[in-house]
Amino acid sequence: MREEKHRFDFCVVGGGMAGLIAAISAARHGAKVAL
Repeated sequence: MREEKHRFDFCVVGGGMAGLIAAISAARHGAKVAL
């Protein structure tokens, strides 16, 4: 079984309006984002 590792700069827990805006803003500033 292959193990995959993902590295993110920013992790948003919650997909509401505030979470989406935070994720978009971080991504626009070059961060790797997990939503």
